Amino acid sequence: MIKVCLYSDRFYPIVGGTELQAFRAARKISENGGVGFLVVTRRHDPSWPKVEEVDGLRIHRLPPAGLGKAAEFAFALTSLVFLFRIRKDFKILHFLLVSFPNSLVALVMKILGKRVLVKIAGAGVLSRGNPPARIVRNFILRRMDGFLATTDEIVREFREAGFDHRRIHRIPNGVDTGHFFPVSGTEKKIRRRELSLPEEGRIILYSGRISAEKGPHLLLEAWLRLAAEFPDLYLVIIGSGRLQEKNIETRMTQLLDAPDARAFRARVIRKGEVSDLAPFLQAADLFALPSLQEGLSNALLEAMAAGLPVLATRLPGTVEALGENGGAVLVNPGETGDLARGLREILAAPERWPETGNRNRKRAEEFFSLTEVARRYSELYGSFQS
Repeated sequence: MIKVCLYSDRFYPIVGGTELQAFRAARKISENGGVGFLVVTRRHDPSWPKVEEVDGLRIHRLPPAGLGKAAEFAFALTSLVFLFRIRKDFKILHFLLVSFPNSLVALVMKILGKRVLVKIAGAGVLSRGNPPARIVRNFILRRMDGFLATTDEIVREFREAGFDHRRIHRIPNGVDTGHFFPVSGTEKKIRRRELSLPEEGRIILYSGRISAEKGPHLLLEAWLRLAAEFPDLYLVIIGSGRLQEKNIETRMTQLLDAPDARAFRARVIRKGEVSDLAPFLQAADLFALPSLQEGLSNALLEAMAAGLPVLATRLPGTVEALGENGGAVLVNPGETGDLARGLREILAAPERWPETGNRNRKRAEEFFSLTEVARRYSELYGSFQS
């Protein structure tokens, strides 16, 4: 049995993309046997159990709660003590979210003889942070055993930062195409009824953190520009700003409270965090990804698997996911006017939606199958057993 410890500042019940991807991949890998997982994460909410087993994953949650660098350093210290205590329970330490404090944890575990894998899920991570901390962090990380990149862009970032190309492994995020799948028009109406969504009209869906870098405020601004022009258009927003340093929940509320927006507020439906996005994707007509920065978006892969046309910002990881002939309208990141233009373009051609959605579905099946991703992770873990 290959014993792997997943290490992350955030994990279940937090439902961000990185956390959900790791959770689903670990479950899929475990189904085939041969690999056993435990999870070490932060107990952001005192009401969460300190130890919990969910779908075969044993999750250990350590203090402290809170945001900011002080809390990150405290978690690194707490987890170092805990990992040392349970060091015989795992052979491989798989880091999901990298920071300067956590790089120190990686270094100590490496010294203790553990094989350490570092995953970078978002573009630009290796160039962030103040220069002294960034230099030390990257110096430490370059000495780990393997580097995981979800996109070609992140592979390039690893190489440009001086990481050994022989230890870089490109494994994309995966999506369960058996759980996320398209439905007929009749079934779509049933989903809407079940979710208390409007049965008539057109629904644009956003799913992600309510955080500045994800751009939901820009999407809302663009939607409001078109709300009078398209009276049958609804915007469904799923996600929250909980535990986010760039939480923009207040900004979203202010936009909807503005005098010019009040007439359209009933057509903006905010659902907060949900445990299963699949029914909402099946209820929607379009998916929007207005991110300012992105790696390989899990929400995008899920929308593709559900057969939805996409409005997205033109970012390398997103373009890579959709492919050259992807079913999407692409716009410039950070430009509300271009988002509104793209939205008007996609709304003007509903006859293209079935064909573009079908292209997205086929690409998700061919390139981002969770089963194939799990197989590749199992092989990688196996290569570190010697």
